[in-house]
Amino acid sequence: MPKTKTLLFYASLLLAVSPALLLLWPALAGAWAADRAAQQPWMRGLEIGWLVWAVLAWRLNQNRLTMMAPALAVAAAWLLGQSQAGLGRSAAEAWLLCLPLGLGLSLLPPEGALLSERSVGRLLLAFLPAALAWAVLSADPVDAHQLMDWRAAGAPGAGLSHLAHLSLLLLAPALWWRWHAKIESVLLTVCGGLLGQVLLAWSIQSAGPPPLLAARVWLASQLCFGLAMAVGLFFLYWQRVYLDELTAIPNRRALDEALSHLSGPWAMAMVDIDHFKKFNDSYGHDQGDDVLRLVARHLAESTNGRAYRYGGEEFCVLCPGMDTEAVEAIMEGSRAGLAKRRFHIRLPKAIRKKTGPPDRGSLSAPTTKVQVTISVGVACPDKRHPDASQVMKLADEGLYKAKENGRNNVIRAN
Repeated sequence: MPKTKTLLFYASLLLAVSPALLLLWPALAGAWAADRAAQQPWMRGLEIGWLVWAVLAWRLNQNRLTMMAPALAVAAAWLLGQSQAGLGRSAAEAWLLCLPLGLGLSLLPPEGALLSERSVGRLLLAFLPAALAWAVLSADPVDAHQLMDWRAAGAPGAGLSHLAHLSLLLLAPALWWRWHAKIESVLLTVCGGLLGQVLLAWSIQSAGPPPLLAARVWLASQLCFGLAMAVGLFFLYWQRVYLDELTAIPNRRALDEALSHLSGPWAMAMVDIDHFKKFNDSYGHDQGDDVLRLVARHLAESTNGRAYRYGGEEFCVLCPGMDTEAVEAIMEGSRAGLAKRRFHIRLPKAIRKKTGPPDRGSLSAPTTKVQVTISVGVACPDKRHPDASQVMKLADEGLYKAKENGRNNVIRAN
């Protein structure tokens, strides 16, 4: 999963900056959206794309992302119009100053209903930097342009101003504060796409193309950015459908689909956390959830990502191309590795209160170490059990035998 998310970031960055290649081949750029009339259908398509994106985000109950769509659409339309008018450099600087900051501000309010005061405030925050920039520019255009050309070092007018990149620095703490695994894929595409467009802005500034060519390049970049955002949103949907929200490993639906596509030799292991109900009763469900995450992460790492959450405290490990002997060896190593670890549990509040205020609620509060173990049943298809459901039932029988034999062991059912 981390590799996929890293790939998503770099793919969106490369997509956003790739239209800079049009600057190297002006003939190719001239053949695409050669004038304003030819660009209009693409701009309409971009606006429709952002609208569709907003509707999909809304249907996924992610109103933070829904509110991003109008900000991105308005910013793209304004930047393209200014580029066509020959104001590409100043427009790019204003765009870089206002858009990342607006997106960062829009993420600050917690998630809420679409038709609520919170969502209205989120939308206003998204457009607040642009409104302030317009007010300053209207009040004193000369001083505003001098301010926009501010830089810590270097001659004025040489490349994009340093102020244009300030909002990227301000976006970082907003992302850090409101980063959430549920929308991580979209936030990664936003970061990658914005960084790609910063590089594109530098490329346009260095090349100094005619206004229409600059507009074509920006239009292509906005289309690529929209495509990257769509991929990020699709990945968000995929996470919602196929990943378990608590443990972040594939869920029962993903397991069922994987079982339906199996061919050739394969084997599976059914895994259950020992004494999990007793653990929950003793330490609470919050600590129980932490144990589920610990076991899920351990199984995913020790089985090379073949682990699924089956339900409750039960997991399944599916191993295509292996027999029971190989899977038994893998699961024995996983079981032994988990048994060696110790899980730190903060003592219940009723106990912590006796220790006094100085350490109450802090990391130095009393803790206890517990051992978390698993029982495992392993099975593979055979003449008596050719179907996946039969193999799973057989692996469950092995799991029950493992529990009857004292738990914390692996039993091969066939």
